Amino acid sequence: MGRSRRSHLAAGWLAAAAALAAALAGHSGLAAPALPAPVQVRAKEFAFDPRELVLPPGELTFQVKNDGAIEHNFAIEDGAGKALGQIPIIAPGATETLRVTLRSGRLAMVCTLPGHREAGMHGTITVRL
Repeated sequence: MGRSRRSHLAAGWLAAAAALAAALAGHSGLAAPALPAPVQVRAKEFAFDPRELVLPPGELTFQVKNDGAIEHNFAIEDGAGKALGQIPIIAPGATETLRVTLRSGRLAMVCTLPGHREAGMHGTITVRL
């Protein structure tokens, strides 16, 4: 077989392999797992609504709206008080988003601005299947 014929065969095989790879990548039959709908939380003086959440483990998105007249924030803490994720400041009327991966257990949601937690701005998140 001549060199030109081998080059054409190799090019044909490469083109076929590339087409097959593209087809498999786009149509593997496996759908990407969808994230759960965002968890809606409202912050106000001095509480979160809802105050208690039960959620599945995994990656979650929290959308926190400040319905209050002053700034708040939103943090998720483990049992030892370690922050697992935080929105530093939420201006009055604003909505901010936090994406965090949670494992099974009992967690706290708190506003860590001075005096807010002590005034009652805290709640619980129970993470379980």
